Amino acid sequence: QTGLVNGVLSEIIADTPSLDPGVFNVFTESGNAGAPELVSSPDVDVLSYTGSTAVGRVIMEQAAPTLKTLSMELGGKTPMLVFDDADLDAVVPVLTKAVTMFAGQFCMTGSRILVQRGVADELRRRLVAALEAVRVGPGDDPASEMGPMIDEGNAQRVEQTVAAAADYATVLVRGKRDRALLGPSLIEVADVSSPIVQREVFGPVATFEVFDSEADAVARANATEFGLAASIWTRDVDRPLRVGRELRAGTVWTNTWAMIHDQFEEGGFKQSGVGRLNGIRGIEEFQETKHLVHVAPQL
Repeated sequence: QTGLVNGVLSEIIADTPSLDPGVFNVFTESGNAGAPELVSSPDVDVLSYTGSTAVGRVIMEQAAPTLKTLSMELGGKTPMLVFDDADLDAVVPVLTKAVTMFAGQFCMTGSRILVQRGVADELRRRLVAALEAVRVGPGDDPASEMGPMIDEGNAQRVEQTVAAAADYATVLVRGKRDRALLGPSLIEVADVSSPIVQREVFGPVATFEVFDSEADAVARANATEFGLAASIWTRDVDRPLRVGRELRAGTVWTNTWAMIHDQFEEGGFKQSGVGRLNGIRGIEEFQETKHLVHVAPQL
């Protein structure tokens, strides 16, 4: 589905005079015959993969016979922890963007909104209004605040996921669908073992969960198999470090979301991946360490 983007990228790189021919190569397929060859081939020393946790497990299994190095950024279920002392005027626009950017098709989508009980009613009311007001439309229309999902089939899949969640949770906002255009949804849920909490939806869907204390917030945030990123919203200068240390996530932001730079190592704990992208660690994933020990002969 991203073949055209890959093609444009290859054309741009081909016109870069500082890169010799053959340094960069693009392989695109419509099926799944070539990718397993890259994974299992003894001629490939390192693989860097970004995608779902399920496919990451398959890659690890198929790469095992060659013991090649793997760097994988996999699924996410980013908890956004909003405490009683948070600035809700700053929180609401970011939480809205966190679930609508790329139509929620982003490993760091803010798909879990955890809010302390003291501000839960106010934040719930504001988020419902904000998400219902999101303008969904074509990506090339300046008036659009959220574009379509990658195809109609995935839009239907997410729509069905929201419908199934209504059996055990409260749907506060149900996104309407027009082919691949799908509005954002917000689902209030109490049980962290619920499928909508435990599974990555990969679409514009967020859960709304209420907590009472810091310990409760941390326990809920850590209650999934994912650990890619998290966000803490508070005016307390000590809380971000205290809570951030307890969160099992590779990146933790305070009073912001999705602040990503090439210098920042990016990757996940638990089932959200192996290794890191970007930063010094990102380069080290493609390096081997060798020691040459030389003892001078006796003359």
